[in-house]
Amino acid sequence: MAKKISKKKIDGFIEFVPPYYIEHTEKLIALAERMDDVMVEEGLPAYIASIGMIATAMIYGYVYDEELYDTFMEGLYNEDYEKCIEVCEYLHEHAYYALTVTWDSYPKLLSRHFLISARCNIADMMYAVMVAFRCEGYHIIETKHGADFYQPAYLIMNNDFAQDIDPAEFVPIAALAEDGKATVTYDFGDNWCFNVRFRKPVIIKDNPTSPNVILQKATGYGIFEDNRYLLETFIQNPLEEYEGVMVKDILPFDFSDAMTDELKEGFEPLFKYMRNAYNTPEDYNAIEPTEEGMVS
Repeated sequence: MAKKISKKKIDGFIEFVPPYYIEHTEKLIALAERMDDVMVEEGLPAYIASIGMIATAMIYGYVYDEELYDTFMEGLYNEDYEKCIEVCEYLHEHAYYALTVTWDSYPKLLSRHFLISARCNIADMMYAVMVAFRCEGYHIIETKHGADFYQPAYLIMNNDFAQDIDPAEFVPIAALAEDGKATVTYDFGDNWCFNVRFRKPVIIKDNPTSPNVILQKATGYGIFEDNRYLLETFIQNPLEEYEGVMVKDILPFDFSDAMTDELKEGFEPLFKYMRNAYNTPEDYNAIEPTEEGMVS
């Protein structure tokens, strides 16, 4: 769409959204059920912000779907904000970023293809990467995109050295998609680095459960938590000895077997578990993952 949208109209839409959802509680409940299974009062800003993630992405030119993009921009231009919300709600349920993520050291041996919902933010993308590569989630995680750095807000608040790092919860994943790549680093000790590449976004029309994440393909089991040296030694020479034991006998898993079916089944509940752990870290040890999500 060639029409230029004024800042006044954009601001008008931003101001329109919160009272709209306060008035239309049934729509707010629908957003909440997709994100958390149940609506909680403390989550209201996050539910509304998830619509903002999608709108912001399109305002800055990200196209999930050509027809829907044109409809949204036309509504914005004509100040038909309910039409804009209608488009965002459809994308909230049906649109996904398609990502290919590889371990930078051995990209052909350890990689993942997965979808993550358009309603998600950069912090969510990092939680998905951790789950996809079987990280335990006990360490700092960060996304780098060009000269910009992002971390979960809790990590920033508790790190005196986290200057010039933006809270990842407030930025749509589309912000990383302009040049189609970013880097996620987990555990600044072992320094597990994963290269993220964007593929064409996906619209899933028949999507009754609308999961946050969907695993498509996997190569390699995952990382060896706190033991990068041993994993890389195994890859280079599995018969090499470490403290008198061959490294192939130290690994607690078959690195060549991604166990993709297991990973697919657990991807959504473990994603919710990881997101909860990084948002409520004081309760981390009291939370156990289940097939439905988390229980205390």
